[in-house]
Amino acid sequence: MKSQIRNPKSKIVIAGAGPAGTSLAIRLAQKDFEVTLIERETFPRHKLCGEFISPECLAHFEDLGVLDNMLSAGGARITDTRFYAPSGLSFCV
Repeated sequence: MKSQIRNPKSKIVIAGAGPAGTSLAIRLAQKDFEVTLIERETFPRHKLCGEFISPECLAHFEDLGVLDNMLSAGGARITDTRFYAPSGLSFCV
């Protein structure tokens, strides 16, 4: 299927400035797209998925050029995750 977009450098609007939306905006801007990022909330905000950064995402944030700033912000390092069964048994990864 051929793209219907005639100008690949068209203006792009991204709704949501959380980690995914902001990462997309940065990557598109690095490719010379004109990007507008819109967010309805104010930051910082309480949001469970915003409480930590998964270790597998660190390379992604390094590629974006924001890893050093994120790490220097002083967040606690998470080194493992523990899962609990209703029986009380658990395992750690």
